[in-house]
Amino acid sequence: WAGGTIALAALGTVCHMPPVEVDPHAGPLVDRRPEYVRTWEGLIRKVTGWQAVRVVEWERWENKADGFRLTLELPTDTGKTHTDLTKFAGNLAGAARIPEGCHVQVLPAKIQGIAVLDVMLIDNLTKSDGSIHVEPTTPASVNDELTVMTTPRGEDLAICLRIDTVTIGGGTGSGKTTLLHRIIMWLARCVDCLIWIVDYNGGGLANNWIEPWARGKCGRPVVDWVATDENEFALMTAVALAISKARKSYPEVRRRVRERNTGGVLPVDAALPAVIVLADEGGSIQQKLTAIGAIAAEGLSQIAQLGRAMAVRSMVSVLRGTSDLMDKGFRTQSRVRVCLQMNEHDEYVHVLDVTPPKTPLEHKGSGYLRIRPGAPPVYGRTSNVHEAAIERHAIACSDLRPDLDEHAQ
Repeated sequence: WAGGTIALAALGTVCHMPPVEVDPHAGPLVDRRPEYVRTWEGLIRKVTGWQAVRVVEWERWENKADGFRLTLELPTDTGKTHTDLTKFAGNLAGAARIPEGCHVQVLPAKIQGIAVLDVMLIDNLTKSDGSIHVEPTTPASVNDELTVMTTPRGEDLAICLRIDTVTIGGGTGSGKTTLLHRIIMWLARCVDCLIWIVDYNGGGLANNWIEPWARGKCGRPVVDWVATDENEFALMTAVALAISKARKSYPEVRRRVRERNTGGVLPVDAALPAVIVLADEGGSIQQKLTAIGAIAAEGLSQIAQLGRAMAVRSMVSVLRGTSDLMDKGFRTQSRVRVCLQMNEHDEYVHVLDVTPPKTPLEHKGSGYLRIRPGAPPVYGRTSNVHEAAIERHAIACSDLRPDLDEHAQ
């Protein structure tokens, strides 16, 4: 218990009652923890076979009936980690007979050898079935974080598109296109980034965002460049790479990096904006590779590998999580992975590069987010975007859009 005491002191306890007390009248040791804590400790020991595991903290979620969180001290003699416990999440959900659609999630703690277990008892993500996301139209920055999902506990799951290369997987009807519109809606507010889109399906992802400008309803389009075939895609990636490479020797870039001491990372603003290349349905790109298409696909991977410091970033969405539809070079560079409903469990593993629980994703927009290599996937749900809001947002954000800087032009 000495190690557990040190860990608790560092973490800050939620429940201060000591797990075991001596009753001076009864004599034997008495476990004062709530019944559900004792029950789950026994269940964890039974499912994992780790008899030394202990629940050292516990708390009910804000709505107590929805679920609870347990903090576990893992066996010290075997060097077990939260990653080892992740493999048992699905087994724990089944052994506990929690309702269909509910998940058991394993999360890392701030101290090695300690793991956090979130147990979902009510699938309250169904409550968001009819909710429509409303994005403000006030100026924002690509350096800010974007909330892409909400957990069953109501916590926001956020990523930074200035820093992270992103892969998004989701089958037909999973809500992938809605999530992409949600991302574009956010980027439209960013006064310091340009939006370039690759879409072999007639540029469908960009159409709703460009149409208000084409009809004369606003001064400029939200999306700055659309590639609908491999020739335009090859040109787009070549330009993006040229911008990234040229910026390294551009005096203004060197001045900014030196004055702000950013470690070689370009500080962006409206005068020197970031470039975000978003490739929709990357599997279609992989399937239709000619010589020019292969050059374009390789260029997208190079952007992921080389563009971060100079603010040229990329993201790719795929319908299937299979090796033939996902470029290996780009996938290797993707720090952030989002995986919505897929057809087969192996596809989740391929997109996320880690194994999520086998609990099926029941709702459109539900999925997993992996925020860094090796991190456990976190379960959540994206918000819906009403198509009618896209036109209003495109018009409202038109005046916020920056120009490509003169040197990049």
